[in-house]
Amino acid sequence: MACEQRKIKVFMFPWLAHGHISPFLELAMTLSSRNFMVYLCSTVVNLSCINRRLTEKDANSIQLVELHVPTLPGLPPNCHTTKNLPPHLMPTLKKAFDWSSHNFSKMLKTLKPDLLIYDTIQPWAPIIASKHDIPAVVFISTSATMTSYMFDRYHNPGTDFPFPEIYLNDYEDDKFIHLIQSSENFYKKKNRFFETLKESSSIILIKSSREIEGKYIDHLSLLAEKKIVPVGPLVQASVNDDEHLHITDWLETLKESASIILIKSSREIEGKYIDHLSLLAEKKIVPVGPLVQASVNDDEHLHITDWLNKKDRGSTVFVSFGSEYFLTKVEMEEMAHGLELSNVNFIWVVRFPVGQKTRVEEALPKGFLERVGGRGLIIQGWAPQVKILENPNVGGFVSHCGWSSVMEAIKFGVPIISVPMHLDQPINARLLSEIGVGVEIMRDENGKILREDVAKVIKQVVMEKSGETVKKKERELSDEIRMREEEVVDGVVEELVELCKKRKKRQLNGLSAIVA
Repeated sequence: MACEQRKIKVFMFPWLAHGHISPFLELAMTLSSRNFMVYLCSTVVNLSCINRRLTEKDANSIQLVELHVPTLPGLPPNCHTTKNLPPHLMPTLKKAFDWSSHNFSKMLKTLKPDLLIYDTIQPWAPIIASKHDIPAVVFISTSATMTSYMFDRYHNPGTDFPFPEIYLNDYEDDKFIHLIQSSENFYKKKNRFFETLKESSSIILIKSSREIEGKYIDHLSLLAEKKIVPVGPLVQASVNDDEHLHITDWLETLKESASIILIKSSREIEGKYIDHLSLLAEKKIVPVGPLVQASVNDDEHLHITDWLNKKDRGSTVFVSFGSEYFLTKVEMEEMAHGLELSNVNFIWVVRFPVGQKTRVEEALPKGFLERVGGRGLIIQGWAPQVKILENPNVGGFVSHCGWSSVMEAIKFGVPIISVPMHLDQPINARLLSEIGVGVEIMRDENGKILREDVAKVIKQVVMEKSGETVKKKERELSDEIRMREEEVVDGVVEELVELCKKRKKRQLNGLSAIVA
């Protein structure tokens, strides 16, 4: 039976982090509505969280599959996830995950999927899939801009990135070099990440959209020699736990992908960087668009929307730096003083590292809460980010520029006030400035945040006439992405179906040869 005449079975295999699982789940939901049967594989502790997001309708075409991970000393089953995992256990989790490859192989043999869509952390997955004659496609959930920048820096050390708009400051570059060179596999397994791109099928999915980085998507496609298919934002709160993994391993996995690489992105956003990545990876990069998670009505957080609904349209900034990175004591004080000086309404999500028992009042400047009064709302812990960003009274998003947060802001047309911290965030911030939908709060030469600069940029974006250009560009980009959502999904489906058809043809040719 031809692929397009029955449900195509796809095995989806993300890394054990919620920041990776969420884009895979959003993509699974999208594909399940287009005649795909999806097997989404993870550990029990992660599947319990995923299951809460699935509707009865989803259950008909999305099946959760348990990955049996070996229990190693100090790593019980409830720690088979990166969420709240102590940093010193990350290498143990990675080792246990790699040791689950035999169980992964048995699942492929039992379920017999038509396709595998895998993450950049497990280069062994496509190798195992090839032994079962299953096409494997890597799915990148970071920007094409960052991926192509890293690709270039890795393969062409000492040369400038061909797009001068994208750069790292000296203090950022020092961190970047240290991160690469600190990998224990830096000399031993140099080609792991890039090889996964080459092994992808004729397309590459990317967590992005053309509206955000269209030219970079084009550039990535040119470099990887694959079609880049943006899957959209696939938004949830950003989780940046890749720092604890080997960044060179992540880059090297692309070679193992089939002829395509999927990426959560859009040609409108970073087309030239998608083309550049395609050239580097020698694969077709296929953007899958934003894939932003739908907001959920939550009675527990009604007080937030009630507070926000009383403010004027576009008068409030939302301040959040993701769930994996935290402001220092000094940075928090500078941010607080900056918000106070701006005279802009704000919702500020304040988080502290796991195990750190700090009261919000202790972390903020003395008298801050009393001085800002009703124009500020402090939330400790988790906040419904999508629900907040889609509210028309939000006029700016002070963000660390994790890719999922970027996708959410663009989806809802909210200008981004960039405060990048680490990894991909500085590159994402430069991209946003380049395409005119973000303004960065520049740090000093030592990387410090200054309150005056915080206040200046917030007022510029939210209150001043100069901010209207950014708002207009953000709205236009958001509208472009919305209008092309179905077209983008159609393109992704077409690429995946084509891979399925090629596999079927190859199998039939092999059968004919045996019969002959």
